Amino acid sequence: MLRLCLQTRIGCRCGMAVLVLMAAVLAGCGGGAGADAGGAQSKRSPLPLPRADADPFYAAPAQVPDAPGTLLKSRPIVYRPLGVPLPNPAWQLQYVTRSADGRPRTAVATVVTSLQQNLLGRPALLSYQFAYDSLGAECTPSHTATGSTRNLINLAETAEILPTLLGFGWTLIFPDYEGPDHAFGAGPLAGRATLDAIRAALRFEPLQFTADTPVALWGYSGGGYATSWAAALQPGYAAEINLVAAAFGGAVVDPLDVVRRNEDTDSFNFLFTMILGMAREYPDLLSLEALTPRGAGLVEAARDVCAGELPDAAPADGIQVSDYVAADDPYRMQGFEEVGARVSLLRSDLAPSVPVYVYHEIGDELVSIDRMDELVAKWCGAGVQLSYHRSAAGADNDGQPHSRVHNVGAANGAPAAVAYLQGRFGGVSAPVTLYGAESCN
Repeated sequence: MLRLCLQTRIGCRCGMAVLVLMAAVLAGCGGGAGADAGGAQSKRSPLPLPRADADPFYAAPAQVPDAPGTLLKSRPIVYRPLGVPLPNPAWQLQYVTRSADGRPRTAVATVVTSLQQNLLGRPALLSYQFAYDSLGAECTPSHTATGSTRNLINLAETAEILPTLLGFGWTLIFPDYEGPDHAFGAGPLAGRATLDAIRAALRFEPLQFTADTPVALWGYSGGGYATSWAAALQPGYAAEINLVAAAFGGAVVDPLDVVRRNEDTDSFNFLFTMILGMAREYPDLLSLEALTPRGAGLVEAARDVCAGELPDAAPADGIQVSDYVAADDPYRMQGFEEVGARVSLLRSDLAPSVPVYVYHEIGDELVSIDRMDELVAKWCGAGVQLSYHRSAAGADNDGQPHSRVHNVGAANGAPAAVAYLQGRFGGVSAPVTLYGAESCN
């Protein structure tokens, strides 16, 4: 959910006009408002998917094997973070993962090797999950890696973390964990796609990894959400990976709860795109028939939007889900309730089996800390070895939170997260954490 204040100009499209007209007709006939609080609808048309990536490398083969982690193809790339070419050997991998309903899908990840000697004396792989929080093909970490400047959040994260991480001699992997439909907010998919990217990298011969190569996970905000799901899924989904640690900060725990809390704020339209992304992976969440005319316009305008880009037609504040979804209480619709439970780690029995470091700003205005408090307590109760830093660094001298505490937390929390990962890669038994962090188990 790492969010910058971004604006873009998205012009009117024929597709948007058709969707608006369709929603207006349905609403007049009872097709929109007829979606009652229980979510009963006579017809359910899925929301439009994003436009296909113009690069043929991303196209899936005619037959995708049902073998998660299988490497389908690879290509060397010139690594161009922030548009600047670097000499680091790098590749992009297309591999197999699984959708929410268990079908084999393809995804792409970028692998970058360091020019520095690994201080550990052995290879190490860090999977960094960018907070790319987007609905379009041009917004992915793999496009940012080859020079795209479309996703400003990816650029900011790259500038912040890359010099440090490459200096340790670790190999880095950046998965496009939202999958080919760019299902922003679909946590289980993000977790599986992250773990399957690691599987593919471990099998990629040029990297010369072995089965016992140590692996760690890290991410902030939307990337922290993907990281938390990957860590929780790993024991049952990819137990063969030698995962030694996971670190994440500012992470969403319950996506729909985050959307609800940000109604009537200038973050709402950005967060509503998370509902649109989840509906791509879980069509029962939201259908065309459930949209108001205003909602239908936003759906088409945001079809390929990158993180935080707001279409001209969408006001910056004073908006609720009920402005876009034709129901008295959309959160009580059957689709919202059922899918909401599937994408919330609080309502899951999953838990990591490796040491975890969690950090979160107490005054986070975008992702409230109380849900993370609950998840940490739940995981501690399940026996997870966990260290938790509740940071007040985003407050001013009077103890009042800054207006963008969530963004501040990304920079403030990174050094301690890196130190924690260093310790875990180095086999340090006691966790390396900030003063004031609380630990369990």
